[in-house]
Amino acid sequence: MELLKIDYKDWLMNQKRLPDKESQEYDAFFAFHEELCKNGAMMGDTYINPFLYWHLNAWHTEVDVIDEYGRIAQKYSNPSLRDNEWV
Repeated sequence: MELLKIDYKDWLMNQKRLPDKESQEYDAFFAFHEELCKNGAMMGDTYINPFLYWHLNAWHTEVDVIDEYGRIAQKYSNPSLRDNEWV
């Protein structure tokens, strides 16, 4: 099996618009990203393993952000890439 290739701009989390469930592109769009979550992909010369792609694109968690008063608050969103997930 040949790994899919993907540019960072095409990652699920970078999509400005998701296909409507009734659209013709819906099934193919999500089948593509499901394949990346199951088998990983090549981004240039770098292999993105399946767990890392899923973790950064499909999983959501509370992420610390600074609110308008300079305090730490939580926002439910995609996690950031941390060194320990990359290694």
